[in-house]
Amino acid sequence: MVAGFESLVAVIGIAVTFTVVPQVFESAHISPFMLGGAGLLAGTLVGPLGVSGAVSDLWAQIKSRAARGTKEVILDDEQQLDPDRRREALAVLEDYMPRREESGDALVARNISLAFGGVKALQNVDLTIPTHQFVGLLGPNGAGKSTLFDVVNGLRKPDSGEITMYGEDVSHTEAWDRAERGMSRTFQANRINPDLAVGENLLIGATKMIRASLVGSILGLRKARAEEARAYRAAWAVAVLLDIDQVWSERAGELDFGSQRRVEIGRALLGGPRLLMLDEPAAGLDAHESEALFELVGTLKDDLGLTVLLVEHYVKAVLENADLVYVLNQGKVMASGTPAEIAANAEVRAEYLGNASYLPSPSEERVDA
Repeated sequence: MVAGFESLVAVIGIAVTFTVVPQVFESAHISPFMLGGAGLLAGTLVGPLGVSGAVSDLWAQIKSRAARGTKEVILDDEQQLDPDRRREALAVLEDYMPRREESGDALVARNISLAFGGVKALQNVDLTIPTHQFVGLLGPNGAGKSTLFDVVNGLRKPDSGEITMYGEDVSHTEAWDRAERGMSRTFQANRINPDLAVGENLLIGATKMIRASLVGSILGLRKARAEEARAYRAAWAVAVLLDIDQVWSERAGELDFGSQRRVEIGRALLGGPRLLMLDEPAAGLDAHESEALFELVGTLKDDLGLTVLLVEHYVKAVLENADLVYVLNQGKVMASGTPAEIAANAEVRAEYLGNASYLPSPSEERVDA
């Protein structure tokens, strides 16, 4: 408890201390139980990871600060990632990720219905996600967005309807089977492991991509080492693209919320997705952070040939970045179309958007050269 699990040396050191110290203070007639209690109290003060964890955190912070002081490539509002580093990172990921389809529909859901008792959460919902498209799913609270998201992912089974992924019926497959077929997701609630380093959190996402047996990994066989090294290179490339490589060795729980969101997205990317599903990635972020995150996701979609399905409440960012938008209300699809069509839809404006302007005027829109 006091030493933690980061270092065997720390465990041995604390064990020796607990053995020797009571003998040293024996002449002072101090109860060994009191000394043991003081030791346990000291253990709680250094945190749940013990002395070894505290020392490991301190060392990681020292290395991180040193890296920040020497690295020239630091992203801010007006600076972009060095083009050479970006190309190198993308080349590593291109080699790591499975083949992505060039055409057709990534996912088609037909007549999806689901009820919880007397509450009809989804009613004959149709959803089509074209390959290489950024698809946004909007709607008020209770509209059924998260339920539909879970049904598509396989975490919930619908009462009726079917789902095909790249032409293959996956209606009755489990979530992990869909992950094997290239479906990867994040969750609205933070699911990172705060006690693990950023790099370790990312590598968790590579579990199914490491094609090596448990025995091979334990014995350190050549194939297992090669697969693990390949996953490590991909994780570092993802960290570079998401601008979290500078905190690679820091515990994820010590990061700001925006960086934690990037770690979650990075972990999903390490799963080798063909369809990347993001459940409210901007939740908890301010407007500036949200817009930067959406822009980053759009760039990754284009660079890696991904298809993205996103649930989000930040309407402006969705309409500015998505290629196709679905609006749900009371378990039904109220409307679908391009962002401009959704923004101009009278029913959507009356029921959901109101009179606010979410898209730039024609004079403000960017014109491609």
